[in-house]
Amino acid sequence: MLCAAGIFFSTKAFAQTNALGIDVSYSGYLSNYEYFTPTVPGYTLFGNILEPSVYFQRDSTWTLFAGAWLQQDFGHNGLRRVEPNVTLQYNHRKTTLRFGNIQRHDARRVEPWLYDPDDFITRGPSYGAQALTNGHRFQSDWWVAWRRMIYPESIGQEHIEAGVGIRINALDSLSQLALYTPLQAVAVHRGGQIGTIDTSMKVVTMFAAAGGVGIELRFANTWVNAIGVEGLVGYCNNADKNGWPYGKSISTKAFLKLKHGLALETAWWVGENFFAPTGAPLYQSRSSVYANENVYRQQRQLLFATASWRYEPKEHLEIDASLQPYYDMNLDLLEYAYRLRLAYRFSAHLKRLD
Repeated sequence: MLCAAGIFFSTKAFAQTNALGIDVSYSGYLSNYEYFTPTVPGYTLFGNILEPSVYFQRDSTWTLFAGAWLQQDFGHNGLRRVEPNVTLQYNHRKTTLRFGNIQRHDARRVEPWLYDPDDFITRGPSYGAQALTNGHRFQSDWWVAWRRMIYPESIGQEHIEAGVGIRINALDSLSQLALYTPLQAVAVHRGGQIGTIDTSMKVVTMFAAAGGVGIELRFANTWVNAIGVEGLVGYCNNADKNGWPYGKSISTKAFLKLKHGLALETAWWVGENFFAPTGAPLYQSRSSVYANENVYRQQRQLLFATASWRYEPKEHLEIDASLQPYYDMNLDLLEYAYRLRLAYRFSAHLKRLD
């Protein structure tokens, strides 16, 4: 359940003050899922995203970005998405606040069954507010994303998403032994009191959460950088379905981090009536948007083996690759997926405004 990451808005402040500059972020993506089940048929995501912007930094804490989000899917004529990309960012010590485009390409601090790491590809940027902390004992990512605004003349519902990913370290995060508690939650609300109400859709707030414990042992000057295990239990309310039982899940994994950015991981996932609307399709009891028909599987029991590689050949350039076969214990089925991410960021000071 490793996920590739891109590099976009940094949590670090730029060096200049009263400065005008440019910031260009690029992400190339390839996600290929060789799946053949009615619940999640196979699909491929292949393309790139460019985020050019200008920025003004008032001082060491406040930076305003203004630019565009340009997405191209290979095999599709023209651009798939062209959207404004405006963000006000505040940095102070170990805290970062964002207002505007809050999309992070590291899939938050939550597991893929709660938040799909391909979300930025399939649904584009998120707009709202976000708060991040990155201390030795406590790291967190809190966000609210407004997916659909409604007006008096609107037809349909507003759509709001929120979430949090927390890691609490019992020991200093830089110590050789790491004992930590991950806490994660996502919520999706659809409703509203204005506009033309769609009576076929009820006001609903769906919620899914998970918590657990992990331990990691780190090594120095060896081929093995770290070994660890982690376990989480999850819950969802299935609030959009009358009379449906609450969903529950168990997730365990063991991982091995090696030199040169290599990593191995094995994981076991069991979900009973589990559905997180923001999660990756494979883990859910309900069929995905890619399915040709509505399929429901009460239990999903999956075994994963993941090999990944992260490499930074030059400063600000990052390559992520992963291969993930999995075995569906309920369907007696072996399938696989692979991913590639290329990420590059360039920033340059143009002029100081005094």
